[in-house]
Amino acid sequence: MKRIIRYILAICLFIFLPVHNSVTNGQTPSSDKDLTTFLVDRIFDTRKKVNNFKCTVVYHDYRPKETRQRQMKELIKQGAPQKIIDRLASRKKKYNEYRIEKQRFAFDNQGRARVHRGSWISDTDGKPNEETSNRIWTWDGKNSIEFGKIPGNIAPYATLSNKQPFETTERIRQPWQQYGGDFCLRFAAAIASDAKINVTKEQDGSYRVEVVQEDDKKEIAIIDPSQGYSIRLQEIYIRGQLRYRCKANFTEVSTGVWFPDEGEDIRFSLDDPPLLQFKSIMKVTGVTINDPNFYEGLFHIDFPKGTRVRDVVSGLQYVVGVQMSEKMYGISDSHSLDEVAMDTLEEIAKDADDLHQEVKRFIPKASVALEEVRAFILSIAEGRLVNPRNKPESEESNNFLKEFGMGDIAWDGEVVAVRGAKVLTVKQESKRPLKLTKDKWTSSYKLPEKVQLPYSMLVVNNEGANYLMKIIKIESGGITVSYRKLNPDELSQYKQESEDSL
Repeated sequence: MKRIIRYILAICLFIFLPVHNSVTNGQTPSSDKDLTTFLVDRIFDTRKKVNNFKCTVVYHDYRPKETRQRQMKELIKQGAPQKIIDRLASRKKKYNEYRIEKQRFAFDNQGRARVHRGSWISDTDGKPNEETSNRIWTWDGKNSIEFGKIPGNIAPYATLSNKQPFETTERIRQPWQQYGGDFCLRFAAAIASDAKINVTKEQDGSYRVEVVQEDDKKEIAIIDPSQGYSIRLQEIYIRGQLRYRCKANFTEVSTGVWFPDEGEDIRFSLDDPPLLQFKSIMKVTGVTINDPNFYEGLFHIDFPKGTRVRDVVSGLQYVVGVQMSEKMYGISDSHSLDEVAMDTLEEIAKDADDLHQEVKRFIPKASVALEEVRAFILSIAEGRLVNPRNKPESEESNNFLKEFGMGDIAWDGEVVAVRGAKVLTVKQESKRPLKLTKDKWTSSYKLPEKVQLPYSMLVVNNEGANYLMKIIKIESGGITVSYRKLNPDELSQYKQESEDSL
């Protein structure tokens, strides 16, 4: 779709350029058709001056609880399964209406980018209370890095890939795209498709553009020539009802280039009466346009010691600062092959001992963690949590975890096995067996009624490794487990023969 829009846009600009010879003489076209093309050309003329930009943005987001209450009432009215209603009810208890996001953006006009995002739960005045994530993404056109430290995780993590992260695309909210970029693409596409467009010049010299679509949808924008043809206001109406409003103030950051410095984004439901779904207040600082040193250090991240790194391209994994890992990744070539071999054998023996020691982890409840944008699927071998950003039983989550190569166990009132993992009832719990329910992408295991803790079970991950796991605590927000890897000769002590086919 993005490619089609760009193609339409290129055709539009190519066709419209000859029409505006009058522009160079300071004249404004008189007909509506010429005026629409005049305006879209002026918008793109300004935007083409920006080869790259950097800025810091703070978003104060508000999602009212009433929206969730209305959603629950509608689901009950439609006869939704009780399981879905119960999940929404449990999220409601921990739901926080206010959040803060601080983002440092760097984008160029070739699609390369660096995004550093920190998120917090906040109070009504926008004061951060609890950090929920801190992550960095880079994309140089060929390779990407994702680096993050999620509260509650033992160590930072990083992923190296040759695929562009979603967070560096034009689809995320960032001020240069949100306040003008998205509209000008839609405006150009509407002109190319001969949509009905009404243009009115206002008393202050700005232009009111109204784009009417066939599906009873209408988009209105205020274009201000005094601010480099910036889009001060955007509104979308569906069946006459306001669905979306986006407005911004702009400042001239370079000759002829006006950049949004503060803005507001409001969205409404199509209920009767309309319900506020989302409101965000944005403030921008530190804007730099066409910096000659823009690329210096842009795609480099210094990983702190202990960072678990996964290179998707090569398939290698290592831990920064661990000698064995550094050698595997080729960071150090100062030793002879014999020395490397001896070091490797020593590290393997040490790792083998560590793998069979008991590890303790907290696994957040999936429904709660999704709402709070936290990682919630335990990858047992790595000892870290993964966030597929979708329900564990969804196809999207399954595809993400398979591609990522991590993730085994989740908790959502039941134990959920993902990515082909299995959970088996151990011999010692044969009188209190797990109850298995198979879905298309996952397997869910219900604990016995009035379960007594600790409860032991056998987890077999997708790689075929066997772990003895104990649930030692169950809370409303998740479970605490301990686990250790079993030696082959230990397996018979716990595995029941009847469980082989599960």
